[in-house]
Amino acid sequence: GREALVIRATDVARAWWHAARYRRAARDEIAALQDARLRRLVAHACARVPYYHALFARHGIEPAQVRTAADLARIPVTSRRDLQTAPPAGLMAQGVDPTRLIVHSTSGLSGEPVRVRRTWLEERVTSAFRLRALHDFGLRARDTRVRLALPRRPDPRNWEGPQRVIRALGLHRKVMLDRRLPARELLRRLEALRPGAISGTPGTLVRIAQAMAQDRPGAIRPRLIIAGGDVLTPLLRRAIADSFGAPVFDMYGSYELGTIAWECPRAGGFHVADDGVVLEVLKDGRAAGPGETGEVVATQLHAFAAPFIRYRLGDVVTRGETPCRCGAPFSTLLAVQGRVQDYLPLANGRLFNPSELVPLMLEHPGPWVAQHQLIQERADRVVLRIVPLAPPPAEAIAALERGARDRLGPGIELQVLLVPEIPLDTNGKFQVSRSLVESIYDPIEGDRSPVPQRPP
Repeated sequence: GREALVIRATDVARAWWHAARYRRAARDEIAALQDARLRRLVAHACARVPYYHALFARHGIEPAQVRTAADLARIPVTSRRDLQTAPPAGLMAQGVDPTRLIVHSTSGLSGEPVRVRRTWLEERVTSAFRLRALHDFGLRARDTRVRLALPRRPDPRNWEGPQRVIRALGLHRKVMLDRRLPARELLRRLEALRPGAISGTPGTLVRIAQAMAQDRPGAIRPRLIIAGGDVLTPLLRRAIADSFGAPVFDMYGSYELGTIAWECPRAGGFHVADDGVVLEVLKDGRAAGPGETGEVVATQLHAFAAPFIRYRLGDVVTRGETPCRCGAPFSTLLAVQGRVQDYLPLANGRLFNPSELVPLMLEHPGPWVAQHQLIQERADRVVLRIVPLAPPPAEAIAALERGARDRLGPGIELQVLLVPEIPLDTNGKFQVSRSLVESIYDPIEGDRSPVPQRPP
């Protein structure tokens, strides 16, 4: 029947209920919930999703063999490239109307953009886990939160009627500002809004912090800052916290998986959202132990329309103890090394955000970009390396070059190179953008900053 195909309204209610009472839950309760969701997801994917049905058949896997999170190792890992090359219809559950799904394109921080499809109810579950993390940081229902992000076209399928009613009552108000605006313009708008909380990438937040420190120290004083979407290094955290006069909290997530982990305001490290995802940390193919660093492979427990099972995210993290020392019933991470993205200081005065190029690579009807990397060789010269999925149409390359030059602005030389592969850096990490002119990122490895205190 229809209710077997996708997440149900009762699942949404249950997810919000668990998110609200998590500090009263026992670790065994969270683990049991995780395993039950996993069994349902794996059975559903094998029966209804062509990509996973074929994957299981090739490797002789029966859904009954996956009873707990520990059994997931039986299933092969799926990469971004696997999803990029699979037919879109094969990634969606049979019986789901694709025209009613909400579609997100990933930000491209990995260099390999992917389309994410969810039902309206699945989108509400994603919101529940994000809101839980924000409340744990100290966000109040009456706080106005400003989100610094790239503007996206509203999806008419993502009906926000309930949210509009809540905001009209003065609760959970959210304002989005285009993070590509000049830092001083963002500062001016933030002064007018006087938000209780500000969220954005570390690179965007530090630009505003620097402008405020130079021009109007103390111009805005939010209660808390939430950083995410990029690596928050100790020096970036310190610069942001000192300028804004507020604690800075780190969130770890992705478009594909939603909220994966959030910084513990009491004990440091990160709580893993074990009731929303199964997070594996693999070191040389085995599960990493506490204190060991490895690669993230994760399963989204509430995505049924287009599942992500044992999905290689491309991030590097360090495992912590289970449960958290603060008493929360979650597994933990000691650190999220993630992947590094540089902003590019251009000769024409712009500080260029490489994410601006991602929509250009998704505009052509036929997907042709498997991976990309932007290198700034000089203040007036950048090179865009692309690993193509297939020989690209000439008009697609021409359109990309025109759009990229327009975004980079006058006086900047652009070269687009098609390459068979993009090597990792000397630390074994992939950098989707790299400036050889000036990097805003702290080069110190392994430094740890103090645990931010939850605001009063």
